[in-house]
Amino acid sequence: MTSAMLFRVRSALALTLGLMCGAAAGTEVRTGRPADVRETPGEMVFIPGGAFTQGADLIEINDLRGACRQEHFGVTTILCEKDDLFYRMIGRTREVYVSPFAIDRHEVIVREYRACVAAGACDRLPLVSGDTRWLADQLPMANVTWSEAGDFCRWASGRLPTEAEWEKAARGTDARRWPWGGNDGDARANRGPVAAPVVWTYQFPIREWIPDYVPDRRDGADGPAPPGTYPWGTSPYGVEDMAGNVSEWVADYLGDVGYAGLSPINPLNSVPGHFGYRVVRGGAFDEPPYLSRTYVRNGAEADSRSPGRGFRCVRDML
Repeated sequence: MTSAMLFRVRSALALTLGLMCGAAAGTEVRTGRPADVRETPGEMVFIPGGAFTQGADLIEINDLRGACRQEHFGVTTILCEKDDLFYRMIGRTREVYVSPFAIDRHEVIVREYRACVAAGACDRLPLVSGDTRWLADQLPMANVTWSEAGDFCRWASGRLPTEAEWEKAARGTDARRWPWGGNDGDARANRGPVAAPVVWTYQFPIREWIPDYVPDRRDGADGPAPPGTYPWGTSPYGVEDMAGNVSEWVADYLGDVGYAGLSPINPLNSVPGHFGYRVVRGGAFDEPPYLSRTYVRNGAEADSRSPGRGFRCVRDML
């Protein structure tokens, strides 16, 4: 058994023991700090089962559109005017129930992925085809396809989170806009600048102009940062970097019209739509802040790679 596998086994045992003992964190409520958190050793966080508010109402979607315009400084804002992004792709508010699960506190890092490759369970291609600046052991593992992310999670005795699980872990039960609360703040996340994109690229098969963003060094990093660098940006359960740093693959296909037709109980969109894209959540270090709101849905081709896209894993707790 490799050291990484042993670490994961010990983590799972510690997680189970912690739940059996009913360990709980303190009850202090403070903006930017986790509240009502059940912490577990082994870098996983327990998310209790129950209902939460998924998606955004029209007031929030209009606010998102305004933020899009502002963060592009009024320069070509074609994305901000697209109804399919702001009224179709963003799911309307609804109550959703998810069963209890555990989620990685941090995004999977390069060192962990290397261990999976060494064990013969993961493809080494992401380690040899990406930007070598972002392959330090402590940085989030990016440049992975959707299936490569899933392979790692299976090796680690887990799976990719569903979109609903990811959103609950990010926003809790009070429908917050950001993982840390209702208002944005400085030094809470590693995101791109409030500025216009510098390049627009025409992409197939979607036949649209897509912006290429630039990093923002003012938040302390001009690329991905080691997970946990921004502790005041944690979610209500204590999960870190769910806004910015690297965006994250989730299990679902990106539906054409929000969450239409999906069950309100443990939903998972397993039907291809919108060019077969898989859902991506959380925004990245080179994307403007509005894309890192807890309810914003983005998507990418399952076999695509990006230095700004990584993942984290979950485990079922039933």
